Amino acid sequence: MLPDTPPIGATAKRRFETMFFLVCGAAVLTACSSTGSNRGVTTVDELPIEMFLSQGYCPPVQIRPGTEAMVVHERGHEEDPNFIRYQGSISRTARECSVLGPQTLAIKVGIAGRLTVGPKGGTGSATLPLRVVVIKQEGSQVMHSEATNVTVTISGPPYSAEFAHVVENITLQLGPEDRDLIVYVGFDEGEPRPTG
Repeated sequence: MLPDTPPIGATAKRRFETMFFLVCGAAVLTACSSTGSNRGVTTVDELPIEMFLSQGYCPPVQIRPGTEAMVVHERGHEEDPNFIRYQGSISRTARECSVLGPQTLAIKVGIAGRLTVGPKGGTGSATLPLRVVVIKQEGSQVMHSEATNVTVTISGPPYSAEFAHVVENITLQLGPEDRDLIVYVGFDEGEPRPTG
């Protein structure tokens, strides 16, 4: 059994939920206000980066395929499903952008999911490693990469717990070609390490 540690704070979860609903609401409004014709209108590719940012540019966020789930086995039984201690999964994401200067974009990224006990698990806490990466879609140039940990505590039935984490310090200096960014989130490579 793992030693108990404080669960992830409700503040982070509230911040994620607030950001999630604000972002989703903004996306709906943007979709509703789009027009069906670009005739005679300057495209975003022609705007200076300063004007492009002022139009509300915020890169999309996606869960990177293959990193949406993570399994912790008992040591020495990594391939046996009967020896799973915990299973983590990411189910929701959100992002919020703000312009800090003529060419500076700040991004907050919210990640939410669940940790579930396996056949060899029990109550206690586990630390799940997450990573946020911002890349250019053309050429796959990495603009930002950040690893972070979230501690999840399971105290009893139903032997699972939700988690929510917000990464707040992503600041990007953008140039004229940086209009095709994408934010990937997922579990970091390697086995997560239980705290005990």
